[in-house]
Amino acid sequence: MNIPSGEQKRLTHDNALIAGLDWLSDGEHIVYGSSDDAERKLVQISVVEGTTKKLYSSLDYAGVNLTALADKIAFEHVAYQTGICKKHFGLNGAQTPTAEIFAPTTRSNWFPQYSPDGQSIAFLSDRSGHSELWLCDADGKNLRKPGAVQLISPNAPPRWSPDGRWILFDKKTDRLNQIFVVNANGGAPRLLTSDATAPVFSQDGQWVYFSSRRTGQWQIWKMPLAGGEPAQITAKGGYVGFESKDGREFYFSKYDLPGIWKRSSQNEETQVVMPLASQDRFNWQLAENGIYFVNRMIKNDIPVLCFFDFATGAIHELDDFLQKLDNRMSGICLSPDR
Repeated sequence: MNIPSGEQKRLTHDNALIAGLDWLSDGEHIVYGSSDDAERKLVQISVVEGTTKKLYSSLDYAGVNLTALADKIAFEHVAYQTGICKKHFGLNGAQTPTAEIFAPTTRSNWFPQYSPDGQSIAFLSDRSGHSELWLCDADGKNLRKPGAVQLISPNAPPRWSPDGRWILFDKKTDRLNQIFVVNANGGAPRLLTSDATAPVFSQDGQWVYFSSRRTGQWQIWKMPLAGGEPAQITAKGGYVGFESKDGREFYFSKYDLPGIWKRSSQNEETQVVMPLASQDRFNWQLAENGIYFVNRMIKNDIPVLCFFDFATGAIHELDDFLQKLDNRMSGICLSPDR
C-alpha cells in the first residue's frame, strides 16, 4: 500500500462542517458538502488555486457520501421537520384522545412557551427560511413576529416576562452564544450578556437567570434585567432553572447529570426529582404544587409525562402520549390554567 507523503495543505478556511467529499474527474477539483450555522451547500474547490464555487444550496442537510461522476454529482439530501403538538389534559382526568399539531408548517417549529395570561404562545420556527422568534394566539392563529429577530442555532426556549411585555431569547453571534431581550410588541432586541444560554425571568421580572460555562462548568447565573454584573447561583452544576412562586426556592436541572435539584434560601442544593434524564434538561415545568417532567425510566426509554407532588413527594404517571412524538424533543410547556 502506497501512503501519500509530503506537506499537508489546508484548502478550506471557513470553519464549516465538511459533510462528505470526492474528486472530480479532472483531478484538479474536489466537491464537498459544507454545513454551518447559516447554510448547507455543495462547494467545488480548486486544489491548486483554492478558489471555490457554490454548486447547490439548501436549508437542509446536504452532502453526505458524495459520488462525482463524469458530468453529474450524486449526493444525499436530508430534510428534517419538527412540529409542536398540543394536548388538553385536565386535572380531573379529562383529556383529548390524541395530541394535535399546533401552528403547522412544512418546515419546523420548536420550543413553545405560553404567555403569562395564556393568550399567546412564543415559539421558534424556520418557516420563513431562517430560524426566527414567532408569536401567535393560543389557538395557533394570528401568526406574527415581535421584530426582526433572526436566530442562529438557538439553544433554548424563548421566555416571557411575568407581565407579558418582554421575551428573552438566545442566539449565536460570531459563534458566541448571547442572550437578548425584545419587546413582545416589536422593536430592536437589547443584548444582555454573552457566553450564555437558557435565560429565564425571575418572578418579579427584575432579574434574569441564565446558564454559562464561563468558569469551565455549566452553572446558573443571575443578573439584573436593566444590566449589571452577573452573580453565580449554583455551585455544583446547573443549566435550566426557575424560581418558586414565592421566590424563596430555586429549582434547576443540570447539563450532564439526571434529576431536578433545589437550592434553598440557605444555599443548600438537594435533588428533589431523580428520574429526569440529562437529555431532558428542558423537558420539565415548575408549577405551584409540583413539577411536571418527562420520565424515561418507566417504559424502556419511552418518554412519559409525570407529575411530582410537593405535598406528598409522590410521582404520578399522567400520560404516555409522548411516545408517539419525537424522542429528541426539547421543551415542554404548561398552560397557565394547567
